[in-house]
Amino acid sequence: MAELLSVNFTHQYTSMGDVNKDATVSISLEAIQDGLIKTVGANRFAVLVAIVSYIHTDGKAYLSQRKLAELTGQSINTITKIVNELLEVEYQGKKILSRELIGTTRKKSVYTVGDALVTHTTEVKEEPVVEGTPLDAQAVVIHFMKAYQQKFNAEYPVNWSRDKGIAKNKLLGKFDSDETLLKVIDYAVEHYQEKWANEKYPLPTISMLSSWLGNTAYTFMSKDQQESLKKVERIETAKELDQTDKAFSLFD
Repeated sequence: MAELLSVNFTHQYTSMGDVNKDATVSISLEAIQDGLIKTVGANRFAVLVAIVSYIHTDGKAYLSQRKLAELTGQSINTITKIVNELLEVEYQGKKILSRELIGTTRKKSVYTVGDALVTHTTEVKEEPVVEGTPLDAQAVVIHFMKAYQQKFNAEYPVNWSRDKGIAKNKLLGKFDSDETLLKVIDYAVEHYQEKWANEKYPLPTISMLSSWLGNTAYTFMSKDQQESLKKVERIETAKELDQTDKAFSLFD
């Protein structure tokens, strides 16, 4: 039987350490088109996907029926019925779900999604950024994470699949250069709490950067830069006037 469901585990390593362990679930398009959902049943399929979302790298899922009820919006009694039905469902001649009860006094369920489940572990390591090399999505996310950790002394709750997609599709090319993008990230993180934080959004996110925060931070940063230039000009002018006054004083 071809892969029915597959789970990909990604461990992201950077100079900051192992910053994230992400997982994504893939469902075979061929299986869906071949009648998988019809065979399993829509409600049962939803519960199956919820179980798969808790798969560990050992290929087993550890979660309670209470958690399944919470994830799917159904009662515990309904979940109990659906799980028992799933244990009997076959696809292409093979059972799609098995369960092992572990423990002595209080039994816990451990699920395995048949032979169809294939798990993969991928390690992604930070590559050094070579000067002059165009930024990629991963480098943008890592730069944001470093700025975030330095400012808030906390690890950014990154979701690599989502955040790299945002960086690639909405941040890269948003400003006139890669250098400007990195400066905007630094400015937004550094000044977020004093300028834009609120009760609902106390800390910045990469998603915010791709919309209002990036644009706003760029505007404020540009104004600050203009003010700094004007200040430098005033200082230089003052120095020149001071030197002129000193020169005239020689003739007094």
